[in-house]
Amino acid sequence: MLFLECPVRGCPDNETVATFLETHREPMRLAVLDRRGRPQIATLWFAYGDGFLWAVSHADAWLTRRLEEAPEVGFEISTGHAPYRGLRGQGTVSVLPEVGGARLDELLARYGIAPASRLARWLQSRREAEWALRLAPSRATYWDFAARMQPPQTAEAPHDA
Repeated sequence: MLFLECPVRGCPDNETVATFLETHREPMRLAVLDRRGRPQIATLWFAYGDGFLWAVSHADAWLTRRLEEAPEVGFEISTGHAPYRGLRGQGTVSVLPEVGGARLDELLARYGIAPASRLARWLQSRREAEWALRLAPSRATYWDFAARMQPPQTAEAPHDA
């Protein structure tokens, strides 16, 4: 199964969705309710592995604090261009400080952030305070509109001899 205890609706096969998650590089959008019950969206680098979606957040970030209090989220990972495809659903986030640094390293590599870059050096300087977010989907739906969005095939005109 793609995710532990969560079948994916609309899934042609687990390999198709796993390949999408492993190769897709646009960030994941995470929907969280703030303390007043208003929806907030957080955009995060993500990786798929071990039956979970992974991200990182700083220990002092509002997102991290909120997820410790209210771990139920909505999520979406999708293309921002045609043909549209993606995965969306709901799940529960576990905040795991002990593996944050390792997950940060994976995400920097996955998103092609050069280790000597200013961004990588800054994030690595706070490595101990970067905490892993492990998202376990409880409901998920995959969609792929590629077949509907392909231009119609036209027959070629016969060539005159």
